[in-house]
Amino acid sequence: MGTRTTDAAALEALAAGRHGNPFALLGPQRERGKRIVRTLQPGASAVRFIDDDGAVLGDLAPAGHDGLFAGQMPARRRKYR
Repeated sequence: MGTRTTDAAALEALAAGRHGNPFALLGPQRERGKRIVRTLQPGASAVRFIDDDGAVLGDLAPAGHDGLFAGQMPARRRKYR
């Protein structure tokens, strides 16, 4: 995990189901020095991530493609779902 960025073409391929390695983009990723989480939830209007106790850790924002959401993880590393 470095400071890579994800290009628009890769995200478009992911949202369309054409990306050859979707888990290279989904889940926790390190980008631009921040830890982000990305998920694909077709048809969802909102997504949030929570810890094992149900406490809200954050909301994921739409990421420009139908069903694709992304958000920054809190500074303190925690399990989420």
